[in-house]
Amino acid sequence: MDTVEVTLPKPLTVNGETVSTITLMREPTGQDLGRFSVMDLLVEGDKKAIAHVTEKIGVPCVPAEVIRKGSGANLLALQAAFGSFFEAIDFDGLVVRKTMTPETGTTPGPKTPK
Repeated sequence: MDTVEVTLPKPLTVNGETVSTITLMREPTGQDLGRFSVMDLLVEGDKKAIAHVTEKIGVPCVPAEVIRKGSGANLLALQAAFGSFFEAIDFDGLVVRKTMTPETGTTPGPKTPK
């Protein structure tokens, strides 16, 4: 299981302690995301989504409210960290568009080279 360590550009204070790095312990699951989507984390950079998921899988545990009130630079660093879980996925290789043919109502199989 991969982890990602994030160095915060602007350290946070949690319970009187300075937090300068957060380790994301694993790729976020659907349960971790809750009402948010992966797109909220990666494309939108939604601070509520980033804070919510970081609180779920980050060590040390930083309350979502502390992350939301933190700097934009920290949000960007966390957004990049979440992105690193997905950067190796070959989405083009995972998705194949198929079209129904009107004559048969079936999807043609892959073309075989001659």
